[in-house]
Amino acid sequence: MHNCSDGLVLFRARNNTLLHMRSTPLALEVSIPTAADTELLELFSAAPPKQRPIDVVTTADSANDCRHCGAARQLLTTLRLQPQSDASIMQLSDLLPRLDEYPVDTQADVLEHAVKLDPTDSTLLFTLGNMRMKQYTQLTADIFPGSQQTRHFAAVKHARSKWLSVLRRLDAIEEGRNSSHVQQSMGALLFNMGLYNQGSDRMQAALELQGLNLQTGESNRSLMESEHLDAKRCMAALDLSLAHEGRSVERAQLQQLGVNMGFWRRHDQRPPASTRPLFGCPFYDKARFRLVRSVEAAAVPMREEMMTLLRRRLVDFEEADRWYHDNERIARRPSQWLRRHVDCPLHSEAPDTPETCRAVRRAMSWYYASPHPGGEGAPVEAFYLRVQFSILAPGAHILPHVGPTNERLAISLGLAGVGHAKLRVGDTWKSWNPGEAILFDDSFEHEVVVGNECARAVAIIHLKHPELMPQGTHGARIAEDMAASCLGAPGPS
Repeated sequence: MHNCSDGLVLFRARNNTLLHMRSTPLALEVSIPTAADTELLELFSAAPPKQRPIDVVTTADSANDCRHCGAARQLLTTLRLQPQSDASIMQLSDLLPRLDEYPVDTQADVLEHAVKLDPTDSTLLFTLGNMRMKQYTQLTADIFPGSQQTRHFAAVKHARSKWLSVLRRLDAIEEGRNSSHVQQSMGALLFNMGLYNQGSDRMQAALELQGLNLQTGESNRSLMESEHLDAKRCMAALDLSLAHEGRSVERAQLQQLGVNMGFWRRHDQRPPASTRPLFGCPFYDKARFRLVRSVEAAAVPMREEMMTLLRRRLVDFEEADRWYHDNERIARRPSQWLRRHVDCPLHSEAPDTPETCRAVRRAMSWYYASPHPGGEGAPVEAFYLRVQFSILAPGAHILPHVGPTNERLAISLGLAGVGHAKLRVGDTWKSWNPGEAILFDDSFEHEVVVGNECARAVAIIHLKHPELMPQGTHGARIAEDMAASCLGAPGPS
């Protein structure tokens, strides 16, 4: 048996400081037995049950009841059997202007046949590419982590292959080679397949087609407002791809280009979906965020509930479906990162994680409540009533990356194996203590390194940025003096 143990740990929830995690003690005392770290590693390493066989591959339209699609499907069958049938080609021509009436899968099949009949029509090929993209994005949006649909990732891979095939055909013609959208899409798909070098080259080509030059850090033209978000998303994906390749010089050039373009105000905080300037700080002092205490107070039951779910994952198909590996390729090796989301609706029971959800509801209820007796506060937003159990294998490395937006902060609560892991946000490294939380802004560049001894488990809870909280709430009160809570180099994002 792998010996993974930190010793019996008696810990206190403590205030954060910039240099270390042990400061003014609070009144909370709990204990986590040593067996937790050892069992966590065993459960992480064990294989879940093989998925039940699936008779029908999920498609983007599998749940749609298309009562008027019979004629289109019959036409497609005829075209497969008699591709040069004049009558069928005439029907196909009549059908194309009315494609919007049909589901995405049917539209894509019809367009595929139209392209075969006239391969020189670049407009049809671009339309097919857009439809294949729609298929892929619809599937990836529907099959979200924890939805019990993760076993249907084969359908996502199939849709990705279809889209990539069309993009390669577009890349073979001049219009496609000169399209930043085609190059960016190819780069994103190749990155998703783990082909980082090819993906980086395509994404860099996309930026150059938009007039952005990594070497000079300048733009050859002014981008339209609609192009800004695409460019920022491309730069975020390219940055992560370059991190996989260890190309630090190009990453520095890319980040400087983003600052020069005015996409971001600082090199270390580069969220793709940054929509407004907000106070930015890598780490925050927990003392003014009282909701963190209520999360820390539930550390032991949260750990126990997580372990129960992990045990169930080994024997239960439905539970195994709710756990997923790193499909964003943020980890050096995606198989080393295992996650599960838990939703905690305000007025619903959570039979699998009652204590976890009680802690989340209690924390958010305080954050949205009024600091004044008798005050009304504000309704808690459902998006923030959730928690993510995040487990990393021994030796895992979450590469330097940024979160999607600057409109939230992250609570990361150490549950097990945390003595062998450390977190960098901005320029500062910190380590977890069991049962203690780190409060940070994940729109800053951050990474995690885990030692070779143990798996690491934390619970992650996001909260709305205080400056965006409704007036008359504890969150808005904190926003009145954000600098007082900042542990690091503050500034607007």
